[in-house]
Order: sequence, then structure tokens, then C-alpha cells
Amino acid sequence: MRGLSGKVAVVVGAGSGIGRATAQRLAEEGASVAVVDIDGTAADTTVTALESTGGRGLALRADATSPQDVTRAVERIVATFGGLDILVNSVARAPRKTMYDITASEWRDTVDACLFSYFTTTRSALPHLVSRGGGKIVNVCSVTAHVGAQLPAYTAAKGAVLAWSREIAVEFAHHGITVNTVSPGVIETPINAEVLGSDAVRSTMLDAIPLQRLGRPADVAATIAFLASSDADFVSGADIVVDGAMIASAAWGTARTAWRRYDRALRPQPRVTDDVDI
Repeated sequence: MRGLSGKVAVVVGAGSGIGRATAQRLAEEGASVAVVDIDGTAADTTVTALESTGGRGLALRADATSPQDVTRAVERIVATFGGLDILVNSVARAPRKTMYDITASEWRDTVDACLFSYFTTTRSALPHLVSRGGGKIVNVCSVTAHVGAQLPAYTAAKGAVLAWSREIAVEFAHHGITVNTVSPGVIETPINAEVLGSDAVRSTMLDAIPLQRLGRPADVAATIAFLASSDADFVSGADIVVDGAMIASAAWGTARTAWRRYDRALRPQPRVTDDVDI
């Protein structure tokens, strides 16, 4: 990965899951990484892990939905590392409730965590990215921004993140700032631990993913690292889906497997040979 050595990155929501994996990957690529999380102990754990492999980190406890908390955190990061080049937003809340079941406060809390927090961190970071002559913003979105997943509040917030990210990619392009999103599919993270603990759900998910495995936080972190690097200098306003081709064929579900078996039974399999016709 080019262009990360010597850069200063902040990963918001880096106490666990995709955020933690991203902080570790950016540190491995040579960036100094500020780890921001509402759980200060989790932030400390992430920094300890990345420093154990030679990385340079700073743990900060902050509520990303609080503009005051975020402003203080960004000021501390700039004072510690001398500037800011990369912002990664990876905060999430996903109550598994239908429109009939979700309360107004649960809806508001979800949108605050998944959307408003991205606004607060981006607004605080932008002046520092501009002063550096450019920078990278990567917002963790979700495949739910593209397809429904029976998570109405989460889906609404992530759809907004996708549209808003494209908006600010245009607005700040003349400052040399790129803005992109990454849309993970089914990833083995703490937010999914309970539902993926069901063998039935796990089996169904695997059947819906053509690559036949669940995603790992490191899969998403690698994509984020690319977008944060100079290798992606001409990529902006884009969304990269990291889902093992799930939403390319998710509507088929188990029908896809049945179709494939039926099709193979009807068609003769190609003959494999080393013969060469001249």
C-alpha cells in the first residue's frame, strides 16, 4: 500500500470489529492512528494491540454523537501528531426491530450513531484536512444502503451515509479531499455475534454468499486501507461493496443452489482433455 507511511489517521468506533481491524491495518501500513471510541477501555485495548506490533497509536474516549467530545478529540489528535490526513468513520448501532416494534427513541439513537456521528467527526476533521492540502475520508456504510435487511432505522441511516458521502466528495474535491464509502455484507463482528450464533441463521447466510464464507473485519479493513492510501488518489464518490457477491445474487437465496443442481443435471459436463486440435 502506497502513501500511508507518516500519515495521521483517526478511526472513530475503533474499539472493536471493523474499526479495530482498520486501526491495526493502517498502523501496519505506517500511519499514526488515533483510536476513538465511546468505550475508553476498548480504545486502550486496540492501541495496545497495534503498538505491540510496532505501530504508533493514541486512545481517546469520546461520544461521536457529541460535537463537544469530537472537537476535543480532534484537537488532541492534532496536538499529539501535528496534523490529520485520514478520517475513518466506523460507528454503528443496529436494533433488530421492525417498523412496528422500534420506538422513536431507538430510531433516533440509531440515526444519531450511524449518521449524525459521521457529520460531527467530518465537520471537525475537515479544516485540518484542508490545511494539509488534502486528505482521505472513508465512511463505513453497509449493504443495507443497497438492499433491505429488516433493519429499518439502520437501513435508513446507512442509505443517508451513502448519499451524503457522494455529496461531500463533490463539495471538497477542490481541496484535494477524497470521500468514499465501504459497504460490508455479513461480517463476523460483535454487532452480529448474537444473530450469527444461531446455526440456522449462519447456514442461511452462507447459502446467500456465493464465496461461501462470512466476511472478516480484516476484509473490510484492507479495502479501507486502499481507499486511504495514495493508490486511490483518483477514487472519490465511490462505494465498494465487500460482501462476497452476496447482494449480486441475494434474491435467489436457496433457490440459487437448487437451480444450479438442476441445471447441472440437465447439461453434460464439459470434457477435460489435454488434446490440442490443430
